[in-house]
Amino acid sequence: MVSYGRLLPLAKPSPFAEKDIVQKLMAYSGGLTGRVTKLLAQADELAIRTKTESISMDLLEEAAAAGTFKLTARTQAESAQP
Repeated sequence: MVSYGRLLPLAKPSPFAEKDIVQKLMAYSGGLTGRVTKLLAQADELAIRTKTESISMDLLEEAAAAGTFKLTARTQAESAQP
């Protein structure tokens, strides 16, 4: 997880070494590599659009709730602001 996190185009490191976030990621993805990758890509996109530049537990939960590559209306509105 930590190695994959280094590949993401974010300005700040994400807490992938923390047990809670890894457990949540595994629970959301069922531990399947493809689902983990899709969920992290969604969370990565949200981190960029919301200008947090790091994947937090909240962003991971929002990405999981939004579904694969679907953005919430709130996130779309925030990303449209200058």
